[in-house]
Amino acid sequence: MEVLPVLEAAPTVTASTFTSLTIEWMPWNEQNDIGDPPVTKYIIYYRIPGGNWNDGQIVAASMTSATLTGLDPETDYEVSVAAVREGPGGTGPRSNAFLTATKCASPSASPILVSATANAPGQINVTWQAPPSDRAKCRSGFTNYVVHYTAEISDSSGSESPETFPSTEVILTDLEPYLEYTITVTAANKDSESDPSNEIIVRTLEETPPSPVNLAISDSTQDSLTVTWSVATPVHLNGAIMAYNLRYRRTAPEMDNTYTVITVDETEFEVMYQILDLLAGSMYSIQVRTINGVGESDWSSEATGETKNPPSAIGAVAGGVVGVFIIFIIVGLVVGFIFYKRRIGRSNRNQDKRERDGTKGTRESITEQGQNAEYESLGPVELEHHPYEGLKTPLQIPSTTPATRRIRWMGMGTEREVFLGGCVSILSAT
Repeated sequence: MEVLPVLEAAPTVTASTFTSLTIEWMPWNEQNDIGDPPVTKYIIYYRIPGGNWNDGQIVAASMTSATLTGLDPETDYEVSVAAVREGPGGTGPRSNAFLTATKCASPSASPILVSATANAPGQINVTWQAPPSDRAKCRSGFTNYVVHYTAEISDSSGSESPETFPSTEVILTDLEPYLEYTITVTAANKDSESDPSNEIIVRTLEETPPSPVNLAISDSTQDSLTVTWSVATPVHLNGAIMAYNLRYRRTAPEMDNTYTVITVDETEFEVMYQILDLLAGSMYSIQVRTINGVGESDWSSEATGETKNPPSAIGAVAGGVVGVFIIFIIVGLVVGFIFYKRRIGRSNRNQDKRERDGTKGTRESITEQGQNAEYESLGPVELEHHPYEGLKTPLQIPSTTPATRRIRWMGMGTEREVFLGGCVSILSAT
């Protein structure tokens, strides 16, 4: 006669909620456990202690875990497992039982009348009123309260920091200065939390600001220096910036005994400022500090800068000479151009006159007291050579010679020009 399989070891509970239990067991083994194979499945049983057993679930022989659902919150249960062999009546006896319980349900009410105040640097005092005790959904009632708070940082949403407290009042400490915190409170029983309360937003108090950083000189002229600086990241500002102080003094070639202090009306995190009315060719020492509602920071580390030297006297004179020379060149070019235009105009007028008077005529002989010369009609001028030096008396021109004729001649390097008609007059000589 075949023997039914027997699971002697009790199962264990590996997870639970307020309505479910997850259990595990050791599989039936023919080498170590009572009964004959083959095992084809397992049956999971559960009951309230002292009550009747319920068939909770049937699973295949290859499985060694199962989840019971639909249970009551915060209720004790016994669980057991039986192995089943093929054929009618093949279900073996139940294993030893394991006593466990489901968890409490989440509380059905949240804390009310939550308030928060910042009374000291880096601290926020939070108070609230507890919900009714019968809303805890657990026999043990409310066991504690959880305060959730998040810093609203400008470049991120921050991270949540829950803290658990037994009472309805707490002081949150070690907070960042001058930051907004979003705060909620939940009521908790031994297993879970309620929904969060309404949000409360509180800003921590201002503190003395940190010193500016990255102080540098970005530009310089003969009488000014341009200064730039920035502040720490917003999370460490410690308060709302109201202004900055800037102080400077000359350190070379002579040392000033006192600083000149300027209030810079800027509230930005990065600032550029120009210091004016400085002495040329001088070295200056510069520092800045931040001002907020609490007070002033320490002075920043020092930055040094030098104004530019004025141009030298030699350079100025040389520049003036060059400028005058350029002006003379320009004037000379203009005058030359004017004379050139006039000359071209005169030449064109002479050419037009010659064209009106006619073309070059034939040469004719004239007599000056028995000496010969040649004359020609107006037109392109040709020099005629006279065998004698100079011409002392007028030439006698034949009556047939037109009065519009002109004669040129040269003797021993002397050139004469006359008009013909009745007698010849000397018009020009070189």
